[in-house]
Amino acid sequence: MFLWRACHNLLPTKANLFRRGICDNNLCPICQREEETVGHACWDCPAANDVWGEGSIKLQKCVSGGREFMEIFQMVKNRCEMAEVELFAITARRIWIRRNEYIHEGSFTHPSHIMREANNALAYFQKINDKTVQQGRPAPKPERIKWQPPPQGRVKINWDAAVDGNNKSIGLGIIARNDKGWFLAALYAVTFCREEGYRSTIFEGDALQVVNDVNSTNQCQSMHGHLIEDIKVALQALNQACFTHAKREANAAAHALAVGARNHVIDTMRWSSIPSCIYGIVRREESFPSS
Repeated sequence: MFLWRACHNLLPTKANLFRRGICDNNLCPICQREEETVGHACWDCPAANDVWGEGSIKLQKCVSGGREFMEIFQMVKNRCEMAEVELFAITARRIWIRRNEYIHEGSFTHPSHIMREANNALAYFQKINDKTVQQGRPAPKPERIKWQPPPQGRVKINWDAAVDGNNKSIGLGIIARNDKGWFLAALYAVTFCREEGYRSTIFEGDALQVVNDVNSTNQCQSMHGHLIEDIKVALQALNQACFTHAKREANAAAHALAVGARNHVIDTMRWSSIPSCIYGIVRREESFPSS
């Protein structure tokens, strides 16, 4: 705001006040020698020169005296780096504030203190501006979480459960796929792998507590502990089997199966057939031969 008002000669200098009949002379209140324009108050006045003498040599040399403030600013803008232009604006504003303090309070801040304040203000401005720019940048898009196929030669079993407490119903969903991602089965028991001869299997679900309990060497003491122990026993019959956790996005097919079973939309499906409730999900996640 200060810079805009200064460039448009809207500051209450003695010249402007005298022109409007508000004061009886137009002389600079500090040097008492020249007409006080904005350019004089912020640049040409000996008191202002003392401040500029504490700062950048480039700023001191790029502008000659006797000009309107708009011309001074344009010369600085055309000949200096942006940081120096910013320092010029901050320093000019601080010189104007000191001028007002001298008129209304009788105080007069030392030139070196003015320049030190201006440099500190510039550093603070640049720090805030850099932070604002960083915050204004669009956040990187989160990486899409999707189902990952198992290593070659292994089978991955995704499992989930959907509970309807109001209707006291539960749906279980298990989908087994090989390393090519092809659909193998949608069944409802870990023992299916043993019965079908899948000895190298990854069981993946989004229930972190269940995964942790199955992987724990300690006996589960929760109300579902007997089920956890049954799973551990069933896993011992498999040569290579592990329980891993996946976020819901990567377990979407098993979750949809569980919801479909809970809502009685589907029943147990035989292997190689893809239930309609997960067909779109599976097609998005995997590559299938044309049927």
